[in-house]
Amino acid sequence: MWFSTTKVAECSPGLRVSANGGPCSWRVEEVVKRVARNCSDAVQEAAIAKASGGCFDRCPQPTNKTSTCWVDCYFRTLLGKRAGNAVSAPTDGMPLADVRAAWASPFQSDNPAQGGCPPY
Repeated sequence: MWFSTTKVAECSPGLRVSANGGPCSWRVEEVVKRVARNCSDAVQEAAIAKASGGCFDRCPQPTNKTSTCWVDCYFRTLLGKRAGNAVSAPTDGMPLADVRAAWASPFQSDNPAQGGCPPY
């Protein structure tokens, strides 16, 4: 199943209807911290690069995020070597705990040296 937080389904503050008066399905309860996407992406990409066993370094253009080599390294490291053609769930990618840690790290610290991101 896929649930999407579209703007049209957002509950108006203090109300149980959307901005257009129709039914709503979600609302922001509390904003703990917002971070810039480029910062959180960099933290996650660093974690994937560290787990890649040097895969990105073997690419002709190791920092070119649009190259086939870079994309292959990213997804093979994250999801596993068979992710592109596996019928069942891949099992040899990054451990889920490491993926979660890379996603959460930008929100847990403001210090980039600690894997954090400043508030945005």
